[in-house]
Amino acid sequence: MLKELEAYDIDVLINNAGKGFYGCFVEGSAFDILDMIDLNIKALVHLTHTLAKEMVKKKQGYILNVASVASFMPGPFMSVYYASKSFVLSFSLALQKELQGSGVFVTTLCPGPTKTSFATNANIHNHFLASKFQDDGYKVASYGFLAMLKRKKVCTYGWKNKIYVALGRILPIRFVTNMVYYLQKYR
Repeated sequence: MLKELEAYDIDVLINNAGKGFYGCFVEGSAFDILDMIDLNIKALVHLTHTLAKEMVKKKQGYILNVASVASFMPGPFMSVYYASKSFVLSFSLALQKELQGSGVFVTTLCPGPTKTSFATNANIHNHFLASKFQDDGYKVASYGFLAMLKRKKVCTYGWKNKIYVALGRILPIRFVTNMVYYLQKYR
C-alpha cells in the first residue's frame, strides 16, 4: 500500500487511526495489545516516514498526528493506549523540530473524549467521562485541521480538555496517576 501512495502527490497526511483497550494490562490479550501498538505507533510512523520524505523533497506538506489528552499522563487500566499516545506526541514534537525550515509542518491534535465509535471498540461502557463529556467529532476534526493549516505544534480542543492537560503537566505524577486510576477503576 505504501508503494501505491508514493505514486500520488500527497501534501497532507492525517494520521487519525487508533484503537484502545480498557482493562487490566495483565488480563488483556497479548494479540490485542500488540495490535494496538501496530496501529497506534507502527502504522503512524511508517506512513509518516514514507510520505514525509516525499514532502521534504517538494519542500511542502502538512502532517496532522492525532494523539490524545491521555498523552500527558499515565493511564492505569488503559496503560498501553495512554503510552502509545504519549509516543505520538513526543514523536510528533521531535519530528516537527527536525523538519523545521523544510516546508513541512507537523501538528499534534490532542482531543479528549470525542463522539466516535472509540469508546465502544475500547470496551468503555457507561463511563461518565465517555458518556457526558464527549466533544462533537466534526468540531474536533475541524479544529485540528485549522490548527494544522495555522502551523500550530500542539492543539487541544475544548476548555475542559485544556484544563485536563494543564493539570497533567503541573500536578505531581503520583497524584495524576492515582487520579486517573480512580477515574478509570471506579467508572
